Amino acid sequence: MENKYSMNEMRLVQLCGLILASVFVSLQNVCSPVSEQINYSDSSIYQYIGHLINIGKTPYIDAFDHKGPVLYLINAIANLLGTNGIWIVNILFIVAYTYAVYIIANRFVTSWWAFAISLLAVTALSNSYWIGNTPDWYATCATTICMYFFMKYFQTGNLKNIEIIVIGALATFCFWQKFTTVGIIGIYCLAIFVLSLKDNRTKCHFQFRCITLFLVTYMTLTAFLFLWLWRKDALAQMLYDYFGFSMSYGTKAVTFQMKVSAFEFLLRDPLLYVAVIVMFCYVNIRWVLSATDVKSEKLALKNDSQLMSITVICIFVQSAVNAMAGREYIQYRCALYPCAIIVISLFLKILLNILGEKNLQKKAFLCGTLIVLVMSNISVSLNNQLVLKNSNGENELLNEIKTSVPHGASIAVASPDDCGIYMWTNTESATTYPYIQADLYGDKNFWNEYNKQLNVKKPSMIVWNNNWDINYYLLKEILNDYSEKEMGRLTLYIRK
Repeated sequence: MENKYSMNEMRLVQLCGLILASVFVSLQNVCSPVSEQINYSDSSIYQYIGHLINIGKTPYIDAFDHKGPVLYLINAIANLLGTNGIWIVNILFIVAYTYAVYIIANRFVTSWWAFAISLLAVTALSNSYWIGNTPDWYATCATTICMYFFMKYFQTGNLKNIEIIVIGALATFCFWQKFTTVGIIGIYCLAIFVLSLKDNRTKCHFQFRCITLFLVTYMTLTAFLFLWLWRKDALAQMLYDYFGFSMSYGTKAVTFQMKVSAFEFLLRDPLLYVAVIVMFCYVNIRWVLSATDVKSEKLALKNDSQLMSITVICIFVQSAVNAMAGREYIQYRCALYPCAIIVISLFLKILLNILGEKNLQKKAFLCGTLIVLVMSNISVSLNNQLVLKNSNGENELLNEIKTSVPHGASIAVASPDDCGIYMWTNTESATTYPYIQADLYGDKNFWNEYNKQLNVKKPSMIVWNNNWDINYYLLKEILNDYSEKEMGRLTLYIRK
């Protein structure tokens, strides 16, 4: 009884340490209390559309963007908690991710090694979490939870009904944010289906049960989303923007060389470096141990090897899918972390079994290596947080907008990266394009529509990104009604 209490107490201490690490990493979020910058780029767009939902407007109709509706609903909920609400929600996601890693690792190694793997996994987010609030990050959390159930299947040979339902719900959660993020879950589901067909111990009702529960869960949740959008007359527009625009934008300009470069970029992440290295080490150790005559060890080795093989396939397939856009975005890396965690856990399991209890020197070296990696990640996270403390003159910009724009008036932010201005100045977009997707700068039809909306709405201010020549894109008769004021990389066009 005393030992059991001590074990529970020790795990509580470990979990408290992991929660503290989670909160520390979450401070990289641009909406965290340490940040002095406004929300920018992708995250600000999602946050603004979440705000529009809360005031009764509709994504895809009242504001253009091409991500899935679940992402905007997350932001709508977060915005109810205030400007920093998305940071609070992200803490919950990071804690869930870290706890999922911890219970996964505990299935392979003892609790202190599981704690070390979890600490490595959460601090590694400093290299890929970016500013938080991206579909890739939310999908990482969902995939990690699914990985726990997949891993249990390889150890027990079965999935409970509730586990299949949760997998179906999390797959839906990923798919209706960004459909490319569901790849790892899809590959695992397919692998389990194929392997269960080959396993004589498994009856056909297992496959039927899995497919039925998964599809019923997916279709039920999707039906609720579709019904909400249909009632808002936004379903057709969502399908066009989410699938049509997402699959077409930027594809003509992406070369094969850019895709290869993006693929290499994804695998240059520190945690993935470690995963690739131990992957090759595992293969060599596995080859040596396959000669053992112990039947129980062979069975465990077979199950672990199947899990490792599928995980390796997932790493390279998901990397290839993410690289198709030809973009080297660090947030694309975190989607691969659940696979890296499985690879590292499997390697540690087999390595610690070989080393045994008495080989303290080699274990100390292994522990020291993990500590160095964790400290390196913490240093990166601290650096990222310090960058957010530099306001880059944004306070001056915000004050100028608040001073120049009458209360309740609308503005137009004609930039790919500055949608956060609306939330931080309590203004609304004068057009259905609260930001301008970079690829739209070359679309003449878009500019005809944009100029038309500006003519009708007559915003109090146009915030223009100086990367593009405004005289080329906006009509002269519109600009004649505005005086300009340079604000660094942006120019404010204030209505006379």
